Amino acid sequence: MGCVGSKDRTGPVMSPRRRNSITGNKITLALIKKIEGMRGPDGVIKYPSLNKVLLKFAKIERVLKKIHMIFDSFDVDKSGGIDLNELADAMVKMGHECSEEEVMDLFNQANVDGAAEKDTGQQVLDKREFMLCLAIGYVIGIIPLIASPKGASVAQPATVQAIDSADLHLGDDVLEGSSQEIHDVMQLIVETYLIFDRNATGFIQKGLLPKTVDELGRKGEGGSNPLLSEDRWKEMDWDQNGCITFEEFVFSFQKWVITDQIEED
Repeated sequence: MGCVGSKDRTGPVMSPRRRNSITGNKITLALIKKIEGMRGPDGVIKYPSLNKVLLKFAKIERVLKKIHMIFDSFDVDKSGGIDLNELADAMVKMGHECSEEEVMDLFNQANVDGAAEKDTGQQVLDKREFMLCLAIGYVIGIIPLIASPKGASVAQPATVQAIDSADLHLGDDVLEGSSQEIHDVMQLIVETYLIFDRNATGFIQKGLLPKTVDELGRKGEGGSNPLLSEDRWKEMDWDQNGCITFEEFVFSFQKWVITDQIEED
């Protein structure tokens, strides 16, 4: 799940395989728009303070635990995992009816560990992967409630069907009344990711991290900040090839925030 091609840290690094899928390409394009949206009137991109991100961990943890409860409501057969059909149904309930190709691609994009149910061998998403689905949906704008929970006018992909205010209210009930909170947390996680992927490529090159960390240090955000520890970055780069995808970052970020271990069935 990392970079394809040369592992020479001084040479060019080709994009990870996950960037070449339909959803992967959408993520990259959407990240470019997100980072441009962070640009202030003076033309300078306003990145969040890592120290302030740490102070918001309690709020993020609370929202992530709500997402885990939402996961349970979508896990119709109570198997402990969401299969392809359950994900398709969940997307409809959240306001977007995906084509079979779209839901399959989204499922594969979020299925970072390739886990399957013991009894059936069927591929399923666990709680962290479901949260990653929501993060992807937020980034590429296919879940209207999360993309624009207050009903603000935003440009949505052509595949997103228009939904009226009654449908929005119904969808918010599906999200346990937490659409605004989920939106805010997704936005914070994405903006935190973009601190390290300043070209919005959809993956972080570990070889460039020292420069970013040095810049953060000059702003008083280095030192003991756990988000900058070497151990954190090692656990994200699963295949040790020098690149960390957006999906790997979001998946790992949850582990940093949740203080109580998530029990998987």
